[in-house]
Amino acid sequence: SALTHQWYAGSGEAARIDSSGRLLHGTSASVTANSETRNVQIVTDVNNANQGLGIYAFTAGNTAPRLDLGSSPNGSVNTFTTASSSGGLCGRINFLGSDGDEFLPTARIEGRVDGTAGNGDMPGRLEFYTTADGASSPTERMRIDSSGRVGIGASPSHVLDVTTTGNRARFKAGTGNCDIELSSI
Repeated sequence: SALTHQWYAGSGEAARIDSSGRLLHGTSASVTANSETRNVQIVTDVNNANQGLGIYAFTAGNTAPRLDLGSSPNGSVNTFTTASSSGGLCGRINFLGSDGDEFLPTARIEGRVDGTAGNGDMPGRLEFYTTADGASSPTERMRIDSSGRVGIGASPSHVLDVTTTGNRARFKAGTGNCDIELSSI
């Protein structure tokens, strides 16, 4: 039979590793969000204004806390003999909201390989997704590619590529004139 390991702070449970090997903090039962159950979960009560994860550094140098998300197509830990392929997902941040029955995605940000990776060469892009009203899954809305091009509504082929279907782009100034300057350098 599988074991559950629990740690206590004062009179209450502080953390546990459940029978499936998940690390749980603030809960004795794992949470499933968007049909997925994560291996490490931090759950805080609804009345706690300090909800979240803090990573802090106090250094005299030019360093800061990091959150690294990485993915390798090789099946062995610490073996990098296979390069990531173009379009390969490197990391994802999901934003979820409750629909009254379960957590569903409202938005997400993905980091992907943006071209051919090779020794010392890792082109990357960021993709930004939001979920439309009446939908339950996000759609890509904006992309910044490895060349620094920004695409809104489409994969960019120019420095700024805005593609709309039936809509119009609008530039509006709060007061005074709204100037748009188009010129060559």
